[in-house]
Amino acid sequence: MRFWRTSLLSRLLIYFLLLAITPLAIVGLWAYNRGEEALKEHVLNHLTTTAILKEHEISRWIADLEQTVRLLAQNPVVREQAETLLTRPETSTAFASAYQSLRPYLYSVLAEKTDFMEIMILHGVGGKVLLATNPAHEGTYEVSSTFYQEGRKATYVQNIYPSVSLGQQTITIATPLPDKAGRTIGVLAVHLNLAKMNEIMGERSGLGTTGETYLVNRFNVFVSGARFGSELYPQGVHSFGIDEAILRGNSGAAIYDNYRGVPVAGSYRWLAERELALLAEIELDEALAPVRRLAMTIFMFGVIAAGVVTVIAYGVTRRISAPILDLAETATRIASGDLSQTVAVQRQDEIGVLARAFNSMTGQLRDLITGLEQRVADRTRELARRSVALEAAAEVGHAATSILDVDQLIRQVTELIRQRFDLYYVGLFLLDASGEWAVLRAGTGEAGRAMLARRHRIRVGEGMIGWCVAHDQARVALEMGEDAVRLATAELPLTRSEAALPLRSRGRVLGAITVQHTEPGAFDEATLTVLQTMADQVAVALDNARLFAEGQEALEATRRAYGELGRQAWIERVRSRPDTSYRRGPQGLVPASEVWRPHMVEALQTGRLTPGQGDQATAVAIPIRVRGQVIGVIDARKPATAGVWTTEELTLLETLTDQLGATLDSARLFEETQRRARDERELRAITAQVRDAPGLEAILQTAVQEVVRALGVERAFVQLGTPPPLERET
Repeated sequence: MRFWRTSLLSRLLIYFLLLAITPLAIVGLWAYNRGEEALKEHVLNHLTTTAILKEHEISRWIADLEQTVRLLAQNPVVREQAETLLTRPETSTAFASAYQSLRPYLYSVLAEKTDFMEIMILHGVGGKVLLATNPAHEGTYEVSSTFYQEGRKATYVQNIYPSVSLGQQTITIATPLPDKAGRTIGVLAVHLNLAKMNEIMGERSGLGTTGETYLVNRFNVFVSGARFGSELYPQGVHSFGIDEAILRGNSGAAIYDNYRGVPVAGSYRWLAERELALLAEIELDEALAPVRRLAMTIFMFGVIAAGVVTVIAYGVTRRISAPILDLAETATRIASGDLSQTVAVQRQDEIGVLARAFNSMTGQLRDLITGLEQRVADRTRELARRSVALEAAAEVGHAATSILDVDQLIRQVTELIRQRFDLYYVGLFLLDASGEWAVLRAGTGEAGRAMLARRHRIRVGEGMIGWCVAHDQARVALEMGEDAVRLATAELPLTRSEAALPLRSRGRVLGAITVQHTEPGAFDEATLTVLQTMADQVAVALDNARLFAEGQEALEATRRAYGELGRQAWIERVRSRPDTSYRRGPQGLVPASEVWRPHMVEALQTGRLTPGQGDQATAVAIPIRVRGQVIGVIDARKPATAGVWTTEELTLLETLTDQLGATLDSARLFEETQRRARDERELRAITAQVRDAPGLEAILQTAVQEVVRALGVERAFVQLGTPPPLERET
């Protein structure tokens, strides 16, 4: 022990050993972590590529078979014989002959196309199977099958589904069978053999001994054979990748536990067109085996290097440690985020291999981060554009619900659309009363003011606006010279692309909006959808504003007419009974003679509450109003000992007076209704008496008597004939 404490050699050996081991341990750990991350990324990229290739292979396989089915339906032999089958009675000789001719041909097609499991010809009405390569299915009906319903319209691929008739999962391709006139008279349906798809998924494509690719449907059930036993999971499988693809429709790659609970590196893709989740996975232990071997190599190299450093001496140790220190320094810079750093590779030994691995890893990380930054930037721009569109739609909706003035609404909407979508010009046209012209009602910028000044209008059916109004459809010109109906406008020389959108409300077209841009191809489908939504909101708002204005005018006219009739009736009533008055005092309620004190006259004339003066200081006069007409006055008086009127008391008097006015008007209406009812009854009675009288003279006599009785007059006179001519005075 004293030797190790006092010997310089021992201390140097220990120092050199520590000097060798420490950086190697640090670098090895860092290399392991970085290598593991890089390998994970590489494996996930490889799995993603494998999944994409298999997706494309499956899509290409189905597309080829879809084209083959279409060509089979267009084959002259099939078309001719199928038309006979579908148009002749099943008991006819022509039907039997066509059946015997077509059946061997379909068997030959089935033998040649191993991807076909069964070929059927179904009647266009009822879906009856007239001919099938599996005779057991002939005579059955497929009217409720999706492939039959859709196959009557166009070539249709029904995704993987459990077929009851086949007793297994299949994909069915159906295409219409037309007659010579082009009418669909039947359907050609082909059940596919999924062995090819299982073969595609069974190829591991360099996924090692634990890698597998498989398909899962939207019910979490295997539709392709799983490498580790799909029959063990008849009730469905779940994992992070499966649930991300099926439940959320996402595609990606990650580290997670697979359906067996084993940690894997996996890539998952949602095949929306096929309603399938495609997964490519490899167990994490196998995926990370190379980096673990690299870690062991680095560890062994460290041990060897430490021994060499201890034996050879300080100089050799320094020479070996120098590049390691450089590598550690470069790795530290890279770890801190400076991915521009590279390690100078000047050696061909293990340190050089490690340096090249670091350089390769750094380059991959740099490319990955650059790609991620670019994708983030692209998505940020797209989100910003969509956010602007949604904000514009919200502002247009707010304006449409809060502004009833048509001119203000269309001016604000056109300017808002131009600003939010950074457009060159926006114009709004409305149909005139004749419906023959679309008249510009609002336009942005100097061009809009100029066209408004010259009363710009476009005949319905001409130009993009006229075409849009006439056909009730949007029209887009992504390049001005390519649209045949567009009319050039002198005030807008810089327009390169234009879209015209109809203003529709309650099943009719009110006009159209034109949006124009200085760049070609400026209007994509998403932008047009938002613009059409805003156009519909504006159209509904314009229609509502029109209906509101008409309703207000009608309501105001009714109110004026009704109010005028009510005021006239009260004026006549007051004139006919000017002495209607009552007094409530110590003697109780008694009629009162006409007593008009000065403050009562003032309240009647001014229509305002008027207090009394002098000895009437404790009195107050409140006008009685009915429909804006003062018809009388309430004179209220307090005892001298009660003091002046308070604000609350005056408010209560005014409220009671208002209610009194409304009640009096209701009573007047009730009396008029009763009076009119009595007049109607009297008139009907007189008419009945006159009608029942026999003969002309009896009718005249009855009429005179009933007039005297009903009106209470002293005499009445009726005479038929023409009066004698009047004598002229000379």
